[in-house]
Amino acid sequence: MKEEPGERYIGIVHGRIFLYASKHNLREAKKYIMYAARQNIDTLILPYTQLQGPIIYEEQVGKNTIRKNAFTIPGPLISNLSIVAKNHGVDLLITGLYEKAGSKLYITGLGIPAGPGEVFYKTRKMILSEYEKKLGFSPGKSPKLISLSNIEYGLIYDSEILYPEILRLLQLMGSNIVLYGMHPNNIIPNYSILLKTYSYIMDTIIVSVGSTVYNMDKERYTIPTIVYSHGNKIIEHDSGETALILIPRKTLVRSKGNISEELLNVLYRYTRLTTRIIQRIGRTEGEST
Repeated sequence: MKEEPGERYIGIVHGRIFLYASKHNLREAKKYIMYAARQNIDTLILPYTQLQGPIIYEEQVGKNTIRKNAFTIPGPLISNLSIVAKNHGVDLLITGLYEKAGSKLYITGLGIPAGPGEVFYKTRKMILSEYEKKLGFSPGKSPKLISLSNIEYGLIYDSEILYPEILRLLQLMGSNIVLYGMHPNNIIPNYSILLKTYSYIMDTIIVSVGSTVYNMDKERYTIPTIVYSHGNKIIEHDSGETALILIPRKTLVRSKGNISEELLNVLYRYTRLTTRIIQRIGRTEGEST
């Protein structure tokens, strides 16, 4: 999308990710942040597994490998990245990373606001594949929004796209835009059609955040970055070349009415009940396969 003078944007990175190369991926992320600071970008969105690479489907990966490559939040690398983002006045949203919290592992979306202090906002993948469970991952408990510069971001992952209840919940909670993270070895059939349909039904913007994955200097595969707006495919970047897609903030801001305490309580109960049902369905499907 063409940049206009005086306009403020969110920026979506379609970048390069290197397997088992956290330090290199960190340097790449820092470059994106410094470039974004010169482009009127308030919030920069990094691809799914930008920091570690999508290692969980690689050969001979076990629980110990995952724990070794997972990050604590806060931790040295995440705090380092946070400092760079704050110094350049850019909010950062990492679509997904592998997080270790005590004895548990999660697939986590992470928001880092550009304001003062070490503040982190997290949402965790709720519907796990049987393989992810075998590797020791735990599911998130309920949908959450990540709020950065007055924009509310909803995140969904992989097979969560098959549960429109999750997207509806995110919409009820006030999401302005939904980001979709997808593992390259766990691609959901017809995901593009589903995302386009949801963007029409829910009258919203949905972005499938892609990337190009490398092993050493050899390109392995590319997942396209696609922007859907109100039932239309606006942009599809399906190339190994790094790209920065700009979305004007003004297209994301919605007017919000006052929500009563009673409605908030109903929404909370609905969220908890729907989440339990979805997780139960996920367990049942896993047992039957």
